[in-house]
Amino acid sequence: MSEPREYLQVTSDTLEAVGISDVGKERNENEDAFWIDESGLILLLADGMGGHENGAEASRSAIEIFSELLNLHKIEEEMFDGTAVIDLPHEIAKIFPIIDRAVDQTASLLWERNKELNLKLPMGTTIVGLVLAGDHHVLWFHVGDSRIYRLRESKLERLTKDHSAYQEWLDSGKQGIEPGKNFISRALGISPMVYADTNWDNRQKDDVFILCSDGLTDMITDEQIKEILESEQNVYDCAHSLVEAALDAGGLDNTSVVVCRV
Repeated sequence: MSEPREYLQVTSDTLEAVGISDVGKERNENEDAFWIDESGLILLLADGMGGHENGAEASRSAIEIFSELLNLHKIEEEMFDGTAVIDLPHEIAKIFPIIDRAVDQTASLLWERNKELNLKLPMGTTIVGLVLAGDHHVLWFHVGDSRIYRLRESKLERLTKDHSAYQEWLDSGKQGIEPGKNFISRALGISPMVYADTNWDNRQKDDVFILCSDGLTDMITDEQIKEILESEQNVYDCAHSLVEAALDAGGLDNTSVVVCRV
């Protein structure tokens, strides 16, 4: 059985960040995982699937691979041909191939692991990540239905679009039968070939970012998220209040959030 709650806090010259993961009221095993590097420049969150130990193994494997490859010191040392993506700032462009490499390695590892175990319900995981690049930029990426939000000047914006059958149904103008919200159309491990959606922007002082699993967003609305962020004074209270709100709404799934202010 998993510990009921995990907690991590990092404060640096760049940001303050807090991650909290709660097993919830209905689950015995926590299949979520998260990570914040010591410098506070990289934040990761994964939501595993496949049942109990397999889901937890998938999310932990993703975090381990991504955290190892997204080492900004190693990235600085690597040779980089900026002419391939001349429209991007150098500090952003050099991270794109690293994300692709991490996605490929994680997808391949989990795919082979599924074949080895011959699982009826294959293990897989979502992944969302945020990278503070250089002095002015922020890059984010995701696979699956875990999300990233940004609160800037009292406006909450969802930076990711769910890779789910339900989102595809919404995008089609609600044609056909409404699918369940938890059917993921893209995840690491369910196919040997997968790619992440990646984007970037300039960052501003006092931007607040949230990485979260669907254990939060299935329980509370975007408007509730915004209200909590604006009512709390620090990132710990924001993270704590978000998790508690999901539990108060039923806590049907593992709930994980990473909140940071730059």
